[in-house]
Amino acid sequence: MAEININKALKELNDEKNRLWEQFRSKRPDHLLENKHEVFEWKFEEAINDWWENGEDEFNELVEKHSGLKNKNFENMRVRTYYWSKTHKCKCSEKLRPCCHTCHNGKIYFEEDLDNYYGIELYQYDLVIGGPNHGNLIVNGGHPDNENEDDIVYKLVTDNDNAIHIETLKSFTYHHFDYFEDLELKYQEDLDNFQIFIDNFYANGIKNIYTILRDNYLSIIGYSKKKRRLHNVLLNTSERLILQIEERLQTTINNKYRITLISVREHIAEIKKYMENVNQNILNCVHRIENNLNTSFVGREILSYL
Repeated sequence: MAEININKALKELNDEKNRLWEQFRSKRPDHLLENKHEVFEWKFEEAINDWWENGEDEFNELVEKHSGLKNKNFENMRVRTYYWSKTHKCKCSEKLRPCCHTCHNGKIYFEEDLDNYYGIELYQYDLVIGGPNHGNLIVNGGHPDNENEDDIVYKLVTDNDNAIHIETLKSFTYHHFDYFEDLELKYQEDLDNFQIFIDNFYANGIKNIYTILRDNYLSIIGYSKKKRRLHNVLLNTSERLILQIEERLQTTINNKYRITLISVREHIAEIKKYMENVNQNILNCVHRIENNLNTSFVGREILSYL
């Protein structure tokens, strides 16, 4: 085994690991995830038109229950859609404040940006669909057509209301984002499993390379300049790999992979010690010959042939 071979074996292992990563990443559903907001926007336009067409009477009945909303014109109203996230985890505890401003009772929610549909101007009214404030109607303070300076919030939909069309709009929103978040969750699960596979693939690959090195080391060892350089490279590479494994062992990894890494580290250390012992034994043997012959020149001559 020449010097280039051991380096080539490690390089080929790295190349194969990178190739497998690229192959896995090519299956990520980016093309779907990138379009989830755009798709929602044009679907929302259809849904909101259907809601006004079929649910306007229902909406009017709901607002008439509130004296402050009677005889109002709701043409200048923006629908704000919210959905619960499956991919973002709450990090709150009972002793801490909410982990973010969209955290509610241990769950994270997001508002879908509909500025392309509504624009960025302040509307007279906001109707909340989805999320923890579902069914709220907000009379926006500061709007020139409203008398209130601060927002006034009405609980338009309660558990006792039969708001079929508003609930349908909420279900439409949840269904859309649940679909895409399920895709992300599935990819994350696949990513976690693939990380376990690739970690073990690489660790076992290194172990196999060192097994081959051990079995062929006696044909590698020598004392020419080239072979001495190879010997030093092998020892340095072994030390570097051991240090890398020890650094990885300091990170958060599953117990099965930790056992694998410890096994690989011990395997490399054992073979490194074997290489050092073989090298030292040859040197000791040659030195004994020198001592028996009472000369300091024969050792150099013998080593030049090894």
